[in-house]
Amino acid sequence: SWDGEQLMFEMPGQPATELLPSSEKEFFFRVAPTTVEFLNGEGSTRYLVLHSESGETRAKRVNGDQQ
Repeated sequence: SWDGEQLMFEMPGQPATELLPSSEKEFFFRVAPTTVEFLNGEGSTRYLVLHSESGETRAKRVNGDQQ
């Protein structure tokens, strides 16, 4: 989610953490060796993939908010 000018990422049970851009579609965390990649389909973001030391986790977009 956006918090003003910052893109924030929040996992259940964890505090929100700022995502920083490494490319147009890939972001990283300062606090962990983990990246988030946003994947497009049908003209907008449809999935994100969390790349971490333990593997990859894919999540499908569940709302219609295009921000």
